Amino acid sequence: MDICEVYLFIINNIFRTEFLWCWYTLVYKDRYGRPLEALRLIVTQRCNYTCTFCHREGDLYNGRSELKLKHYEVLARGARGVGVVEYKLTGGEPLLRNDIAEIIRILVKYSAKVSLTTNGSLLKQKAAELADSGLHHINVSLHSLRKDKFKEITGGDLSSVLEGVETALSYGLKTKINTVILKENLDEIDDIIEYASNKGIDVNLIQLMPVFYYERDPVRRVELYRKLNGDVWLIEEGLRKKASRIELRQPHNRTVYVMPSGIEVTVIKGYSNPFACITCTRMRITHDGLIKTCLYRENPVVDLRECLEKEDEVCVQRRLLEALMLREPGFKLPYQLSFTSQSPGLSRREGSQMGE
Repeated sequence: MDICEVYLFIINNIFRTEFLWCWYTLVYKDRYGRPLEALRLIVTQRCNYTCTFCHREGDLYNGRSELKLKHYEVLARGARGVGVVEYKLTGGEPLLRNDIAEIIRILVKYSAKVSLTTNGSLLKQKAAELADSGLHHINVSLHSLRKDKFKEITGGDLSSVLEGVETALSYGLKTKINTVILKENLDEIDDIIEYASNKGIDVNLIQLMPVFYYERDPVRRVELYRKLNGDVWLIEEGLRKKASRIELRQPHNRTVYVMPSGIEVTVIKGYSNPFACITCTRMRITHDGLIKTCLYRENPVVDLRECLEKEDEVCVQRRLLEALMLREPGFKLPYQLSFTSQSPGLSRREGSQMGE
């Protein structure tokens, strides 16, 4: 019996009742010294928008149905045993699932934080049940404040998103804005920050990532990236001049600009910041139950579906640990290359601020 099996035996048999939360002090690390603390759950591939830059969280796999409520219960019970304390629900558009509030209620029982990213189109109708579900916060995608430009970028209706934000705030739901930096909206970033400042909500400015689910040809993918990509460095230069305070937050090594209004503007450079990969503590679960180790890597993936169908949480833990040992940073610094022979093991969890 190896150390992984011993650890799982202890968690699932000896400490189950008396020391339910003892798992929180011990975690596994991958070959690069990174623990698994968060899972991004792609709860559906369905979407009612057609965003020009969509990467669909790297969920490029088809052929099986979406996971059901019972699957998320088994996943959450198993995942907490290997150190997962946070979930982000994504898609597609997660609010297209009629059972999204029930999924959240399941996850909050087994974690410290559950959040959700939405295009906002259905938020007005769903805000009340989301606020009641135990959701920590929502991220609403807002890539333009001009109706025609918003339609061009997303295929959606701007007014429904703005109404959704208002409704969410009226129910006391903590709300953040996600804006992907594009050539098309570079001249609107200040306006979006001003809008958020007036609402008292934080903003994530996100560097475009060259992962387009609808474009598989590598040459055309590069051309599309050059066509769409906005200059994140230019935006940061402006933020440095306006911010009242600048901080560096972990994990993911993100720069946060605290504006005079008090809101925080976080710049997320998932493509040009290798330090984000160094500190990454998350993996993805696809809509049909595959563990995806990195957005930028189509392989390896580890199949969880059988474990979930059998309602076997120990099997879930083994598969998560298998994926953890296979994962590598999307981008590496030279000194990291020597880490590949490092043996993963158990270590004490150090207190850190979880990613948003």
